[in-house]
Amino acid sequence: MMTWRRDLNALAQVLRSNFGRLRSPYKLTFAPTYRCNLRCRICSIWKKAPGPELTPEELRRLFRSSGAFSWVAITGGEPALRDDLPLVARCIIEGCQDLCVLSIATNGYETDRTLAAIRDIAALRPPRLFVTIGIDGPPDVHNMQRGRPDAWRRSMDTFIGLQRLSGVETLLSMTLCDGNLRMIDQTVKAIREVCPGFDVKRSLNFNVFHRSPHYYGNGSAAPPDAGKLREDLLDAKRILEQPSLKGFLQNTYLDYCLDYQRTGESPLPCQALSSSLFLDAAGVVYPCVAYDRPLGQVRDYGYDLDRMWNEAHVRRAHRDCRVGACPRCWSPCDAYQSINGALHRSVRRFLGSRQPVPAVDDYGSTACSNEPPMAL
Repeated sequence: MMTWRRDLNALAQVLRSNFGRLRSPYKLTFAPTYRCNLRCRICSIWKKAPGPELTPEELRRLFRSSGAFSWVAITGGEPALRDDLPLVARCIIEGCQDLCVLSIATNGYETDRTLAAIRDIAALRPPRLFVTIGIDGPPDVHNMQRGRPDAWRRSMDTFIGLQRLSGVETLLSMTLCDGNLRMIDQTVKAIREVCPGFDVKRSLNFNVFHRSPHYYGNGSAAPPDAGKLREDLLDAKRILEQPSLKGFLQNTYLDYCLDYQRTGESPLPCQALSSSLFLDAAGVVYPCVAYDRPLGQVRDYGYDLDRMWNEAHVRRAHRDCRVGACPRCWSPCDAYQSINGALHRSVRRFLGSRQPVPAVDDYGSTACSNEPPMAL
């Protein structure tokens, strides 16, 4: 299918999500492995015991049966630790006829392995391929947060290497948490020391720390300091403000983060099991990364997610998500779908909260720039 037809189909799905539950989800967040090579302070995925992972043959069956996704987001663990990651991507690309975006989140620690895998995936020519590398502060802070003394250097080597690959859009993502608050400027300065033309507006995203019992396994982690987090959210909004799709989505997400930090309530109706779902490495489906409510094993449904999607217990879980009978999170993995599913409120909020843009010399550049991901 031509890219413009895929885009029109994705846009139609987004618009339909404003009026009710979709007949099949357009967004899948998928963790092909929980193995991880870092020891992050705010995440305990690395503590999970090794377990079964969906095989390429199982993934072929799954995406042939459930190939209506416009956006598949690969996360982990560390996806690059799967030697067959390009084959996993092939299953997605060949099975999802409506695919617009394939995004991959990596810690970038294994530079050669990651570059080789992404090069092979790019050769499959997905409509859009985005790779996001986590950078959670200047070098010493990032290394402390990630539990490895060389994590910063390796991740930046991977980022620079990915910049050279054709057909790949690469971004850095900073998760605001208790260990790196009020360090945005220091982080940007450190990035520019190794990538002088780094364009913050186009190539940096911000997320906020969240808890998840079944995914991150970090239920006891300390929340960020509310006052410092608010200041960082305001700084991030000023840095990223721009008249683009990324500017709209990132600023609206961050703006609603301010509400969430104040109230502890999801600022928009949840789209989990309405537009999206989460699939873990073993093939268990959950509403999202935050809600510890397993809905079933894909093997038990013949690898047909659409069949599971319409089961009575999944519909009940969807209703619970809509009324807030869930963790009521504002996780970045699911917040964009909520923004897209309430466009009238989101656009009004975005237009009402615009802030002055910093001078170009502070944050703008044209070198090392990347088009931001098309968050559907």
